[in-house]
Amino acid sequence: GNGATTEFPYSFKVLEESHLYVTRRVRVTGVVDKTYIFGTEYTITGLGEEAGTVTLLDTPLSSDYDIIITRTVPYTQELDIVNQGGFFAEAADRNGRGGSAFGTEHLGE
Repeated sequence: GNGATTEFPYSFKVLEESHLYVTRRVRVTGVVDKTYIFGTEYTITGLGEEAGTVTLLDTPLSSDYDIIITRTVPYTQELDIVNQGGFFAEAADRNGRGGSAFGTEHLGE
């Protein structure tokens, strides 16, 4: 933070607001001391887009802190593939990139 900014960009696709995890880290120690709550403490723009913005609804983040914006996708299987049934690629690749790709990226972090 810089004591004035309340909007922070992110540059990855987020499909649902519950997939975004926003925390505050103390610059000097590197300790995460706060997890923000969506709708109460921050809002987002850019759902389904390749980038967006987190807007803090509270006071601006001081220079003592960094904001950490992470995509966290649950590891669940939502696609039901039936044996000997039809397979449609678009069903497996939701909105151009599937949840499994997001999960793999998350593991790499």
